[in-house]
Amino acid sequence: MSPNTHYRERSTLRAVRNDPQFKLVQSANGYLVHGIPLQDGEDGKYVVEFVNSWKLDFGRPRTCRDWTSYMSERDHKDFGPATAPQLCALIDTLEQNRKHPAYGQVIAGIRSSFPVSTQFATTSFVQYLPSREIVHHQHGSRDFKIEEHIAGASAYLTENAPNLGAKCKALLGTRDAGRVNAAFKWLTDQDIALMLREKTPKYETRFVTFGNRQVFEGADHYMIDADCAPAEKLNAIAFKIVDRIA
Repeated sequence: MSPNTHYRERSTLRAVRNDPQFKLVQSANGYLVHGIPLQDGEDGKYVVEFVNSWKLDFGRPRTCRDWTSYMSERDHKDFGPATAPQLCALIDTLEQNRKHPAYGQVIAGIRSSFPVSTQFATTSFVQYLPSREIVHHQHGSRDFKIEEHIAGASAYLTENAPNLGAKCKALLGTRDAGRVNAAFKWLTDQDIALMLREKTPKYETRFVTFGNRQVFEGADHYMIDADCAPAEKLNAIAFKIVDRIA
């Protein structure tokens, strides 16, 4: 698919419990996960690999903007940063299969190794324009994008905030905010707060990041932040698309 392909409408994150395509295999670097719907503009299900230390490039932080060009310096088969929908699909798939008779214990170990206190960059970002917002999900040379009204007040993913489903669809690949909250609450033991930027009269770019627990409206929350400055230096999750299986 060529660069600048417009983001296509997709279904919400699908429950994959008991999916015969799901499989979890240990690799030299970490784990291969079979049967992930990437939710970033690509149809079908995929095999992806992630590093068991989670952190890309030996944990060296880079600016959010630099992570978007990371893959241009490397072969497309190398590990790179995940987009926000890809990361949501990975965590949702693991959570949906947490009681799998063959892989449940391994998934529990993966969960316990996740660095909850680390804030991770993604290659998803929002162009906040005076009249509209454009969300980009970049993976290598591919750039999936969608126009949506993103700017506004931050919200819990457990509440029925106005237009929350549409914002989650554009940022995270699914309208089902409750599904995203359930997956990341399983991973982090915290409800999720989605941090957004208030409407701005000028052009600004902000990146989507995961992590950095904060007190939001009096309670401790795990943050999905769509208002991270491009110059912020963060780690990224080591993620690789290996194959398409369906």
